[in-house]
Amino acid sequence: MLAASIKLPDFLLAQIDARSFDLSILERVRSAATFKLILTTNSKVFLFLFMGILTCGIVSMIHSFLIGSSLGLVFGQLTAAPGITLAFLLATVLPHGIFEISSFMVIAALGFYFPFRVYRQLQGDTVDWTTEVKNYARIALAAYVVLVIAAAIETFLTPVIAARYFHP
Repeated sequence: MLAASIKLPDFLLAQIDARSFDLSILERVRSAATFKLILTTNSKVFLFLFMGILTCGIVSMIHSFLIGSSLGLVFGQLTAAPGITLAFLLATVLPHGIFEISSFMVIAALGFYFPFRVYRQLQGDTVDWTTEVKNYARIALAAYVVLVIAAAIETFLTPVIAARYFHP
């Protein structure tokens, strides 16, 4: 909803023109430095979502909403740019986005589940916290491994796929 109501400035949209896009940029971004940048940025988001455990899921919920809103905003605005097709936009996001968003949502879900388990214990349920912490750690580690895979796909595979769908 929010993404649909926010509009990128016209002067910015005017500069986004597929006909003047340098396709070689898609090759230049395929580097170890780009991988490190993407992984570092995504790790910060991952840790921020993980902090939802300390805020009963509130931070996770807000940040998840912001991720979806910003993605919707960019897609909505760029589909109006000259020469940018929906197929190209999907090719720039889907190959790695499936893994990246899944990783983010799993860790965000832990932000809701952990406080729920604390609440259930306060209500009288028996909770084996050693097992719970081990399970959380396994899930978080698995989600982070998926995030590393997503960063590799985003760096080395997504540009190749996007280039195939680029038709100015």
